[in-house]
Amino acid sequence: MLRRFHRVAISPDVSLTDETLNTIRSLSTKDILFLEERVGKFELEPEAFESIDALISGWCTILDRNFLSRFPRLKYVGLRATSTHYVDIPYLQSNDVCLTTLKSYGDRGTAEFVIETIMTYCRKTRMAAGCLPSEVGSKRLGLVGFGSVGKLVARMAGGLGIDVSYYHPSGPDAAHSHSVNFLPLHELLSRSDWISFHTPAFRIVLSSQEFELIRRGTQIIVTTLGLPFTIEDFSAFTRREHYRTVFDLCAAHQYVEDLTRLPNVEVVKFFSARTEESVRRAEQQLLENIYCYLRI
Repeated sequence: MLRRFHRVAISPDVSLTDETLNTIRSLSTKDILFLEERVGKFELEPEAFESIDALISGWCTILDRNFLSRFPRLKYVGLRATSTHYVDIPYLQSNDVCLTTLKSYGDRGTAEFVIETIMTYCRKTRMAAGCLPSEVGSKRLGLVGFGSVGKLVARMAGGLGIDVSYYHPSGPDAAHSHSVNFLPLHELLSRSDWISFHTPAFRIVLSSQEFELIRRGTQIIVTTLGLPFTIEDFSAFTRREHYRTVFDLCAAHQYVEDLTRLPNVEVVKFFSARTEESVRRAEQQLLENIYCYLRI
C-alpha cells in the first residue's frame, strides 16, 4: 500500500516539469509549498513549516541544522542532485529523516559539453581569430579525475583520435589500461594541450604550485560541482600566462562575477549536464526514490 505525505515543500533551486509536479501533488495530502527564497530567508508562518514532512531540494540549498530544525514534522528529504555536500547528514540521521539522492543522470551531457568545447575551439574560435582550424586528433587531452564522467569523456575523445591521459589519486585503472594512459599529475599537467577536471564535488585538487606546471597555451575545461581549486590560486594563474579556461555554471556558480572579470576566461551560463534527456532521467529517479520511501 502506498502512503502519502502530509505536505511537500520544494526548494527554489529545483525546477520540475509539470508532469512530475502533478505526480508529486498526487502523493501529498496538502498542496505543494514552493519555497521562494534562499536558505535562511524563507518568509513563512511557523504553521507552514510545521505542516511539511517532505522536502525536495537541489544541490545549491544549504540544508544545515539551523534550516532543517524549522521543519518539526520532517521525515523525508529527496535531493534532485547527486551531491550531499550542503546536507547535514548527522542531523537527519539523529532525527530519523530519510535522505535520497540521484545517481549519474547527467554524465553524458557533461561529457558531450567537454568534447563540444574542444571542437568549437579547434574550429570556430581559431577561424574567428583569423587562424586555420586545427584537427582535434593532433591534441593531447589530460583528465584530472577518472570517475564515470571522466571515463565517458575518454571514450568519446578516443573515438576522435585524441591522445587521452588521466590522473586519479588511487592510481591506474587496470580495466582501461589498453585505451587510455595513466600519468602522474605533474606529468599530465605539463604535457596536455587540454585539461579537463572530473573530480568529486567541492574538492580542491590543484594548488598554486601545480598551476605552475601547466604549460603556456593550454586550454582548460571545468565542469565539476564547485571549483577544484581556490579562486585566489586560479586568479593568480590567469594573470601570469596566456591560457584559456571554460567553466560551466555548475563549476562557476559561486564565483561567476569574479571569474568573468579574469582574462581569457569564459563562463558558460548553463549547466552542462542539463539536457532534455538528463532532466527526464533525473525526474524518473526522483519519483522512484519517493515511491520507494512511501512503500516502506
